[in-house]
Amino acid sequence: MRAQNGVLGAAIGAPFEGSLERWHYDTFRATWKDRMLGKSMISFALNAAGKADVVRVDMGGSGVLEFTRVPPKAGTTPDAAAARR
Repeated sequence: MRAQNGVLGAAIGAPFEGSLERWHYDTFRATWKDRMLGKSMISFALNAAGKADVVRVDMGGSGVLEFTRVPPKAGTTPDAAAARR
């Protein structure tokens, strides 16, 4: 998810790039640049830090894509790097 020129957008690989509009709570409707993909519903599950841990893309009759955040390896976060200095 990103904001560009006041428009919220999503990019999930090359074909899945488009704009988002707020739908309901943590759900947004994506309008893909590739019009053949139509529109999809995207929902987010946030962690305690307010970051998206899980992103679900409902592609209608084509199924649901689910992306899960992979936690960083120990010692590779910016806080860990600062602590080593």
